[in-house]
Amino acid sequence: MTLQFHCNPAPNCHWSVLTQVAYHLLYAECQYSLGNWEVARTYYSSALQLTGGSHPRALYGITACTASLSGQRVRRLVLPCC
Repeated sequence: MTLQFHCNPAPNCHWSVLTQVAYHLLYAECQYSLGNWEVARTYYSSALQLTGGSHPRALYGITACTASLSGQRVRRLVLPCC
């Protein structure tokens, strides 16, 4: 007797998007730390596009990059884990 498993492709797509968002955020944060604010802002923006504009870490990252590019001081916020 063989067992057959039927998987719905929707959960796999969801995990794929979550993985892409995580990689975009990680790369953006690395670039921000290195001082590459324009590259970081690009990756924060793509993370926002993947999440529909509702990811607080990406929103804060864009704010921090924009402030750094304009020469303003960024106030550090403690965000809850997303």
